[in-house]
Amino acid sequence: MVELGKYFSTQTFESHIKHMLIGGEVKSVVGIEHLNGLKYAIIMVSDANLEPFLQLKTVESVLIQTYTKINDITPLKNVQTINIIDTTIDSNQLKEFSGLKSFYMFSSDENMNDLTLKNLKNNKELVSLSIESGNLKNIGELKNFKKLSYLSLNDNEVKDIQVLKHLHNLKELSIGSNDISDIAVLKELPNITELLIEDNEIDEISVLLEMPNLQLVYLEGNPINQDGKSIIEELENRGVKVIID
Repeated sequence: MVELGKYFSTQTFESHIKHMLIGGEVKSVVGIEHLNGLKYAIIMVSDANLEPFLQLKTVESVLIQTYTKINDITPLKNVQTINIIDTTIDSNQLKEFSGLKSFYMFSSDENMNDLTLKNLKNNKELVSLSIESGNLKNIGELKNFKKLSYLSLNDNEVKDIQVLKHLHNLKELSIGSNDISDIAVLKELPNITELLIEDNEIDEISVLLEMPNLQLVYLEGNPINQDGKSIIEELENRGVKVIID
């Protein structure tokens, strides 16, 4: 077993290390709690005990990429930004988090489903949320995240997006590769500047003309009806960049 504490003197490094990658044969992060200048950590080991992170108040962002399972992420509950890539977690542990401002999760894990959103509901300060390549269907819990300015739910199984009417601060919305057909609710989101809705079942796009701040929209892979061509022309005349194929 390799422990981080064996590789440095805390008196020498404690205030100088800002970024750290934890990987290889590391099984214990004992010693990391002394790095009071640490801001950003990348974790690439699956079964390391992360308990020492509870003693760190300076860490702002953690990226986890293990390609397997990480047993306990709750020691990271004081971190504001968490990115989880190709890693299986117990989403019930997300109930322990309440101060997240940014959360990103990308995984084909079948456990990444509607409960992931439900278990995040205590994080009222979230401004950025991404849950991609999962099995999300019911996104009603999004109503809890009224401060969101960025939302990405690409590559899920979402059909109904009516809940988005509660997210008036949204500026960037990415919901490509789902099963969405009705986007009328977008008229309730006048602050959106970038909209990615490619590879869905959308045929009616007239609502895009009711989005005054729209600058960029991805439409490719949708069965857009005959009126779509004139709507796209109107958008382009307004200076909106439209990606259609």
